[in-house]
Amino acid sequence: TGTHPTTQLSLELMEKVFDGGQKTEDGGKSSVYGHPSSVIDVGCGSGILSIAAIKLGADTVLGVDIDEESIFNSRENADTNEVEGELVFGVGSVEEILDGKFPLRKAPLVVANILAPVLIRLFEAGMAELIEDKGVIILSGILQEQEQNVIEAGQAQGLRMNERIQMGDWVALTMSRLTD
Repeated sequence: TGTHPTTQLSLELMEKVFDGGQKTEDGGKSSVYGHPSSVIDVGCGSGILSIAAIKLGADTVLGVDIDEESIFNSRENADTNEVEGELVFGVGSVEEILDGKFPLRKAPLVVANILAPVLIRLFEAGMAELIEDKGVIILSGILQEQEQNVIEAGQAQGLRMNERIQMGDWVALTMSRLTD
């Protein structure tokens, strides 16, 4: 339904990315993509973030989840929101995307609203490789006390911290690829 704080935080950060990028700690912009043409939603759940990406202006969105029921629900929600034709949903995760089992292997915007321990495992599985150069990843589903572990996992994959927002005990982050 989009009422959970982690979903709301993700949507807030997505709107910022689609509005022309986010300021980095050094005052620059985290993305050259004013409107990311494509988005990868890792752990798409009910498809809310995938649907929002289309409504915000993405041309193509890939939503993956390891739960077949989630994929069914995502397709149903996309049909309800009349965006189904612009979305690709499939059972899988980072490994299947990197293996080329879906139409996208990289995107200027990647979103993952999953619990922190899973985000860390996904970084170890290569999730940072899904982000195009100068692209951004939005991470949510993070409890405040787990935030530093997620940041360190992203930094270990060559990402830099851009922005942090919080609602209650929940935190969402954006990180981007380091560029020369």
